[in-house]
Amino acid sequence: MAETKTKMLERILADIRARPTVPLWPHAGVALGIGRSLTYSAAREGVIDTICVGRRRVAISAPLRRKLEIDAA
Repeated sequence: MAETKTKMLERILADIRARPTVPLWPHAGVALGIGRSLTYSAAREGVIDTICVGRRRVAISAPLRRKLEIDAA
């Protein structure tokens, strides 16, 4: 059964609170309420703080929590 948008957002926010990094898409993009293309553009421009792990780009949770104004768990 497909996960509802609310449940998905709750799971993503829990991951952002609990993990040091999260996938750029969908975690950071969905949490910020922006689409996939805009998420990657924002990361390229430095609006979303990221690091590269191999060939994969991930969002750093602490700055993302500050942008979202949420506390760590």
